[in-house]
Amino acid sequence: MDSTTPSTHRTLPVAGIVTGGIVALIALVLLLAGGGLLWASTAKTDDNGWWTSGEHRYATSTRVLTTQKLDIGADAPAWMFGSDHVADVRVRATSTGATPVFVGVGPTRKVQAYLGQAARVELTDLDFDPFRADFTRRAGDNTALARPASQGFWAASSSGTGRRSVDWPIRRGSWSVVVMNADASPGVSVRLSASAKVPLVHDVAVGLLIAGGVIGTGAGILLALGGTGLRRRRPLPPAPSLPVGV
Repeated sequence: MDSTTPSTHRTLPVAGIVTGGIVALIALVLLLAGGGLLWASTAKTDDNGWWTSGEHRYATSTRVLTTQKLDIGADAPAWMFGSDHVADVRVRATSTGATPVFVGVGPTRKVQAYLGQAARVELTDLDFDPFRADFTRRAGDNTALARPASQGFWAASSSGTGRRSVDWPIRRGSWSVVVMNADASPGVSVRLSASAKVPLVHDVAVGLLIAGGVIGTGAGILLALGGTGLRRRRPLPPAPSLPVGV
């Protein structure tokens, strides 16, 4: 009999146990990641799946409150921006005075051309949890602007009295959010809230949990087979000797 056979028979079950342990660790990482994302997509959102900043008051003596250029999807795969969009953004504004308010989302290049050299206040950073918004005042002139609602380049916009709400499915490109008085007059004073919905987070979380479950099942099978193999390969006790002549 080949003297290496017992060693080989023992090595295979041990390899199965080691491999099963590594696969189980991968499954655990996937399950933890999926569970964390699932919690974030449910516990941190409202009943409709929106993360929201809450409502806060902003005021400027200029004609414009706006965001810096938002570059979206430059390095993302094209499928993320197909018919099933990756995320929605919602901006709500309520004028604190009698002047109607305007909210719009438009291509940055066209927004900048419309605003020209007008002085403005720009949102430079926004954190949701905990909420924090940083603004920078950009110097410029006080030249009158046409009413924002008269411009045809807005991807989404709303204008009028009371609370105005804009829902925008994000698209690839460079975009800006603009808040103004509806008549483009200086002295903007509003209460604003920003919200985001990312259905992809929930889908990714479910996918990770499913993958972790499948891989975990495979790890369990490998560990069980390895353990069974070791038990079967234990050397048997020597048979009792029989008296000579029996």
